[in-house]
Amino acid sequence: MKKLTFISIALSAMIALQLNAQVSFNIKVYLEGPFNGTEMNTDLNVAGLIPLAQPYNVTPWNYTGTEQVTSIPNADIVDWVLIELRETTGDASTATPDKMIHRQAAFLKKGGEVVGLDGSSLISWSGSITSNLYLIIWHRNHLAIMSSSALANVGGIYSWDFTDQLSKAYLDGQKDIGGGKFGMIGGDCDASGRVFPKDKFVEWDEDTGWFDYFNSDLNLDCQINNLDKDDIWLLNVGLIAKIPGDLVWECSMDFTDTRDGQIYSSVQIDNQCWMAENLNIGTMVPGSNNQINNSIIEKYCYDNNPANCDSYGGLYQWSEMQQYSNLPGVQGICPEGWHLPSHPEWCTLLQYVDYTIDCGTLGTYNGTNAGIRLKSASGWNGSGNGINSFGYNVLPAGIRWINGSFYHTGNYTDFWISLYGEYNYSLRGEFGYDYSNTYMVFDNISAGFSVRCLKDE
Repeated sequence: MKKLTFISIALSAMIALQLNAQVSFNIKVYLEGPFNGTEMNTDLNVAGLIPLAQPYNVTPWNYTGTEQVTSIPNADIVDWVLIELRETTGDASTATPDKMIHRQAAFLKKGGEVVGLDGSSLISWSGSITSNLYLIIWHRNHLAIMSSSALANVGGIYSWDFTDQLSKAYLDGQKDIGGGKFGMIGGDCDASGRVFPKDKFVEWDEDTGWFDYFNSDLNLDCQINNLDKDDIWLLNVGLIAKIPGDLVWECSMDFTDTRDGQIYSSVQIDNQCWMAENLNIGTMVPGSNNQINNSIIEKYCYDNNPANCDSYGGLYQWSEMQQYSNLPGVQGICPEGWHLPSHPEWCTLLQYVDYTIDCGTLGTYNGTNAGIRLKSASGWNGSGNGINSFGYNVLPAGIRWINGSFYHTGNYTDFWISLYGEYNYSLRGEFGYDYSNTYMVFDNISAGFSVRCLKDE
């Protein structure tokens, strides 16, 4: 009995030693930003800007590792990356955040090699790996990627080369960066897991002109300038990281209206979350008809052409928009979780964009530049294009007037505000092609105007 006990203990110890044996990781990955066609530039290293301690101890990573060096180990280092391992008994789709078993900061060399703190050795780890192992690479301003298949252990080394095939990243979550190579997608200045307007209109705008180790330096050349915006962010805006279970919906992401399956973009402006395009819900009716309370959402399309609804959204009479309630701020025809903007909410938007606006002034254009800052950068007649500073993207949708005719596409757009006045009049806000500011006035509720919805708090 004692002999058997001894053998059992020895066997258990041997199994534990095998399960926790040290393994190494042979990883290769490229970043789009500094890639020059053959390898990655090392400008941050040359300038002495790479920090000596790992930079992932902040949100969203909150990594508490103590990796640091007394000096950057060699001239080939491009930047720090964060390696994450997830273990699951299922396929890649099941490698969710709760499956994480290890994280480790490492250096990335210009040839794509991920190495340890000495600048040359493979990174290694001693831990228990018994199921399917997936690898994630995080970077400060590139979208994270995960291996599309489980890594295999060959002689104590787990290897994965993301650079030779698009499909090496889960759900093709990387891009062709030229020269027959594939790499992580740049443009995520705020490390939110998405390349969205906020990266440019908040992060890049704030940092432009600086020479430093900033996340808004998308090509890692030490300078925050138009090359980051035009060559990286603009090419990737709208893309999100394809990592299982990591992204929850936040403002600036697309969302789906479950009533008809349409997908809308959204934008965060100060503490408000707006639809970044006009609502387009309902069955088209001719401009000559009034919309009626019949339990069917009805819309006008400019010139009675459905294609114009696809481009500009629908046009709605005020009562149809409100779904026949006179109360301000109701859901109306907005998707679930969204509502029609009240007058104070509309003013919050305008005054954040242009503090000179007097929201009590009606019937005349006022303020300085809210119009030009909120209008789209193309599509307006004459010299009427805006600069779309916040991603609100006001398009020149035109209107349906009370006589059933359509006017002003290319020149004007009007939004209903959820405020009912007297004599069947309600408040609207207007943008014009020849105005840099904005206009509010009470107008006939039988007119057909555009609708933007605001996210519930």
